[in-house]
Amino acid sequence: MKIEIIKIGKCRHPAINELSQEYLKRLKPFVGIETQIWKEKDLDDKLDKLFGTDSLIIALDERGKQWSSIELSKKIKNWSEDSSIKNVFFVIGGPYGL
Repeated sequence: MKIEIIKIGKCRHPAINELSQEYLKRLKPFVGIETQIWKEKDLDDKLDKLFGTDSLIIALDERGKQWSSIELSKKIKNWSEDSSIKNVFFVIGGPYGL
């Protein structure tokens, strides 16, 4: 299973960028993980291409359900054991959402 984190637009806060890179470095030995930054104007076309039978797409939103680290790790473990899921995409919306 491959995990991709897709960010809509660039983050302007250096501390958040630094923290993100640290977490990615910690996760890479355990799971295949990559990040992408998309421009807002390309969002619709690129999102349409993600939808496939072997993909799970999770939209992250400030009003969405929060998972603890343990809950998230259990979900990732379950997804990795599900042979029908090849890719998991976490999509982080820009300032105007998705």
